[in-house]
Amino acid sequence: MTDIPRPISPETNHPDNISFTPITADAIPSFVRDALLEIAGFNRETETDSQLASFNNLSSLQHPNGDTSYVATYVKESDESITEEDTLVVDINTKGDVTGAGEVRFFREFRGMPDMVGFPFVASTMTNKDFQRGGLGERRLHTMNTASLNTYGLTLRSGTNLEPEARSIWDRLAAEGRATRLSNDTNFQYKFI
Repeated sequence: MTDIPRPISPETNHPDNISFTPITADAIPSFVRDALLEIAGFNRETETDSQLASFNNLSSLQHPNGDTSYVATYVKESDESITEEDTLVVDINTKGDVTGAGEVRFFREFRGMPDMVGFPFVASTMTNKDFQRGGLGERRLHTMNTASLNTYGLTLRSGTNLEPEARSIWDRLAAEGRATRLSNDTNFQYKFI
C-alpha cells in the first residue's frame, strides 16, 4: 500500500510561494525524461537527445514534503494553421514514483478557432491511481498555473469538458477565491485569479 500524502495547504500553493529552479536535461531522471517525451508525443525509441533538446525552460520544483515536479516547455510542430507552445509537468514523490502529470497548452495561432488563442489552459492532468485523494491534483494545477504565469505571463484556465473530479477542484478553488468561474459563452469554465 502506498502512502497517500496529506492535502496541501492553499498558502503553499500560492504563486508567490512556488519557486522553480532552472535545470539542464542531464538533471532530469531518465524515467521522468521518458514521461516528458511520452506526453509530448515524441518517439522515445529514437533520437532522445535531439528530442530533449527541443524542450526549453526546463526546471524543477521541490515541494515542502520532498516531492519534486519537473517542468518543460516546448513549441509543438504543427501545420500552417496551428502554432502552439506547451508546458509539461511530471510529479514524483520522495521514493521516485511518478505520481502524476499534466500538460498546459497555449495556442499562439489556431485558424478556424480564434476563441482558443492567446491563453494557457489545462490540456490534461492526471494523478496515478495509487496517489489519488491526497491533494496532488490541486497541487499540480497550482504548479501549472505558476508555470503559466512564468512562461506566458497569464493565469491558467481550466480545460473544456471537465471530469467530475476536476470540476470539484475548480469549484473549491472558486469558492476559496483562488479561481473564478467564466461566463457561459466560453469553452473554458474557470481560470485562476
